[in-house]
Amino acid sequence: MRLLADIIRGLDVVEAQTQLQFANKGSAQPLLKLLNSAIANAENNNELEKNNLYIKEIRVDQGPVLKRWLPKAHGRATVIRKRSSHISIILGEKVPTPAKKKEKEKVDAPTKVKDLKSLPVTEKDVKTETADKQALVQETMGTAPTAEKKPESFDVRSQGKHRHQQHQDKKNQKKGKIKNFFTRKAV
Repeated sequence: MRLLADIIRGLDVVEAQTQLQFANKGSAQPLLKLLNSAIANAENNNELEKNNLYIKEIRVDQGPVLKRWLPKAHGRATVIRKRSSHISIILGEKVPTPAKKKEKEKVDAPTKVKDLKSLPVTEKDVKTETADKQALVQETMGTAPTAEKKPESFDVRSQGKHRHQQHQDKKNQKKGKIKNFFTRKAV
């Protein structure tokens, strides 16, 4: 990786791409993929032109090493270290582009208000505010209008391990005294 990184350091982006396409090294493809990603980010996120970019800085740092074993003669084993690397690339501009003024209007930008009285008040705000106050007063006084109560659902946890008591009662009625004679309750 470092051999190819030294070759493309400081080159124009287009020239670095051609160098990596025709390099006869295994690490050329991942490095080319990273360079293409950096170019795409510069074009889309920062609105820069591809022809105006060059490789300002490229670093290849050591990554995690995977240790594997290879069997050898006489029952021995040797270590194979599969190295990886962290590559960071920084692109720069040959000629700095002037900052563009964005003419987009902020639609929902928050406004700074010194006094609450200076805010514009609409009829809708007044109606909702009074309705909220009335509901709060009724709740505190206990005179709030009660909504229709829904029938309570069957809660399995409240019944304990005899969840379906009505079914148990029907079974006990069918068997009669025989059932009561043979049952024992664990204490």
